[in-house]
Amino acid sequence: MRPLAVTLVLLLGGCVATPVFKHIPAHASPAPRDVARSINEQLERSVLWGGMVIELREFAGHAAIELLGYPLDAQARPVPQARDGGRFIAVRAGRLDPAEVVPGRFVTVSGRISGERLGRLNGEDYIWPEVDALEMHLWPRDLNLREHPRTRIGLGVQLSR
Repeated sequence: MRPLAVTLVLLLGGCVATPVFKHIPAHASPAPRDVARSINEQLERSVLWGGMVIELREFAGHAAIELLGYPLDAQARPVPQARDGGRFIAVRAGRLDPAEVVPGRFVTVSGRISGERLGRLNGEDYIWPEVDALEMHLWPRDLNLREHPRTRIGLGVQLSR
């Protein structure tokens, strides 16, 4: 029994920890682009969104992060190889470290849709859904460069003549 326990510890030791969010929606979260189309019906909806930081803005008492949304994988990591889901603003109480929350870094947030921001993007009107980020996970800087582990367990059979 002991060799099995040691093997399991070694195998699981290399796994990346999945962040634990307390505020996870019961149903899959719609993409930010879809929420922007019907923002009034979506207010107060719980979402779990992730994306790439575009810009961090700090204000008195809170910070706002503009993110380019991406679908999430099973570990709640944004998948930058997928088609983006539109932009959104994550609002977080307090201050954030501008040396850590930099453009190009990936973030996953859990929270509630609290409103919208109107503006122009690439010369066109744009609506950014705004999320009150109750929880936030900042992914390692090399998230989009890492090769995800491919663990396979199999049983080999060799036939000889």
